[in-house]
Amino acid sequence: LQWHAALEYELIPYSYPPNNLLESLLALYWEQFHPFYPLLHRPTFEKLLASKLHLHDQMFGSTVLAVCALASCHSNDP
Repeated sequence: LQWHAALEYELIPYSYPPNNLLESLLALYWEQFHPFYPLLHRPTFEKLLASKLHLHDQMFGSTVLAVCALASCHSNDP
């Protein structure tokens, strides 16, 4: 007898901004947000992003999208 129900669901792949917008948002994040809230280690983040880990790892993908969301507050891009 199981004491919890196993959840089965399919992970939906994330959708990322085009590379030029992603790079712009990341630059805004490091410039506008990170100095006040240094939550991420920049060299590690950039290394993982360059290795395209966000395309295969849901947790890192979530982090990339969170960074984009924070930076979008400072973006003039519609």
